[in-house]
Amino acid sequence: MKLHPILQGVVSGLEHFVYPARCQICGYMLHEGDNEYVCSTCISELPRTGFEKYRGNAIEQKFWGKICLQSAFSGFYFRRGERLRKIIHSFKYLGRKDVAVYMGRILGKMMMRSGFNRDYDFLIPVPLHPSKMRKRGYNQTTQLAIGISEVTGLEVREDVLFRVEKGISQTKKRREQRWLSIQTTYECRNADRYVGARLLVVDDVLTTGSTIEVCCNALCRIPGVVLGVVTLATAESR
Repeated sequence: MKLHPILQGVVSGLEHFVYPARCQICGYMLHEGDNEYVCSTCISELPRTGFEKYRGNAIEQKFWGKICLQSAFSGFYFRRGERLRKIIHSFKYLGRKDVAVYMGRILGKMMMRSGFNRDYDFLIPVPLHPSKMRKRGYNQTTQLAIGISEVTGLEVREDVLFRVEKGISQTKKRREQRWLSIQTTYECRNADRYVGARLLVVDDVLTTGSTIEVCCNALCRIPGVVLGVVTLATAESR
């Protein structure tokens, strides 16, 4: 039964009183003026890279001589034990896909302010293997792309890049081993639909760049394609 709007507002207010929204980072209750999932203090202290503002940044340099990218950037630095780790953990392992969408909106706003979005037509999330997709129930990278799309208007497309076989765990492998172990895990399909398209590959955390390399190598088979990369975070070099 659908409630009257006034009654629905009362119910929502009671729910907020009994189960107040809390910041996904510090756990404190959210107040008026805070963002939807993260308090204003925590969001302001996330370590932003600023890479969306200029070409030739550290993310683009990571791929020089390996894949041909028009541009690339990561929104934040990923540092173990810090605030962003809690956000990523929540949408990868605690089912909070809404938080991934929220963080995608933040990336979208970065893109809009810098004009980065004007260079692309479609958002291409890095896909999960079907078995992991069934277990998790969603692809967190797709949720990030959805958030970006809500702000920029770029369409999310999942019919071009596919993961075709489950890779070996990438943890604690050297870069060369990581790259070799995922060489057969991504392929491009429906290439005829994207001839000459400008595709922006979306991922959550950039570490060595091995996964992005393989994804872009698959997409490069499309005639005339232009590629870019955006990730929520990048592992900071020490």
